Amino acid sequence: TMVKGIDEVALEAGYTVMVCQSNESFGREIVNTRRLLDSLVDGFIISVSSETKSFEHFKKIQERDLPMVVFDRVTPDLIAPSVRLDNESGGFMATEHLIEQGYKRIAILAGPKNLGISNSRLDGYLNALKKYKIKKDDDLIVHCDFNQDYAFFATLELLSMKKRPDAIFTISDRMAIGAMLAIKQKGLNMPRDIGLVGFNNEPTLSLVTPTISSVEQPCFELGKAAAKLFIESMHHNEDMTGVEQVLKPKLFIRESSQRVTPRNEAKKF
Repeated sequence: TMVKGIDEVALEAGYTVMVCQSNESFGREIVNTRRLLDSLVDGFIISVSSETKSFEHFKKIQERDLPMVVFDRVTPDLIAPSVRLDNESGGFMATEHLIEQGYKRIAILAGPKNLGISNSRLDGYLNALKKYKIKKDDDLIVHCDFNQDYAFFATLELLSMKKRPDAIFTISDRMAIGAMLAIKQKGLNMPRDIGLVGFNNEPTLSLVTPTISSVEQPCFELGKAAAKLFIESMHHNEDMTGVEQVLKPKLFIRESSQRVTPRNEAKKF
């Protein structure tokens, strides 16, 4: 969806978009960068892989004075114009919702420790716990890949704890689906026995049973904003490396986490 947003803006501006996927592989990311540089492209719009810890291949782009915009997965290791979601706010929003629904032992399936968006969403989770004076429990913080199978087995381990969590916040919807499958295998009911909230608000979450709450990431708008920033940097004489655009998330509440009737609904009755 982000690529569609990029493509729409780029085509209107007369650019052709070449898309290369890393599939979360650092090695493939390096190869893609090298091949695109050899192809004499006009510039790069980049979202780093979850494995990326070294950024020398991207710095070679800047050494050639080619415009580069970083989107979605922004990192302090790359000084470049960027577009991102307010991930910390999204993590806070999801956790606060679970707390307001009466859940007290809230686990988080976070992503890799080296990934900025994972850490930001985790920070939001921790800030919500702090606001409501809920003690942080390291046993309830699990780092794993953005992978349904990893999330499935991580959730099984969480649910096997002597004092299991009564809610889980996953920082991606792919992980939420894995968590849901584990919850169902354990015979637990959502939202009565356990709550679940994902992140991204992918269409599949409204089709499963029960439907899964999720923080929306406006992917199409993120892509459009990244492309507009890229085109602006192509034709701008001033230094734009410090330019950062931050989009706001939105929480969609569904059956998987809604124990309490929303206040506006309660007023009707």
